[in-house]
Amino acid sequence: MAVKVEARRSDGWWAITVPDHPGMLGQARRLDQIEGVARELHQLLLDLSDAEVADLEFEVAVVDDVVEGLLADLDAATEAARAAEATLDEARRLVVLRLTAEGYTQRDIGAILGVSHQRVSQLAA
Repeated sequence: MAVKVEARRSDGWWAITVPDHPGMLGQARRLDQIEGVARELHQLLLDLSDAEVADLEFEVAVVDDVVEGLLADLDAATEAARAAEATLDEARRLVVLRLTAEGYTQRDIGAILGVSHQRVSQLAA
């Protein structure tokens, strides 16, 4: 079973809430400690066994509108960079194929493109 856990920064701590259990609150100093705190909260407040808590999957959502917006911008920029890199590789591949057909060596092509001859080999494949 997946359990959604929300975390907000508050005075140097992460304030932890579980939307499905409104009274379930906790705090952690670091983001990587949130799941452990959430497991303890579930075990103590819901009187779950170790096995029952071990079966839970925690989905931690960092709730901060500013950070959420910045992360969305970062995801968009990352995707744009990947698309640009794919376009660049395709353009390089076309140059490699053309120069190979004209008899250039891989080392010469690498020197022309500013890449290693190993990269030329990858692009030619």
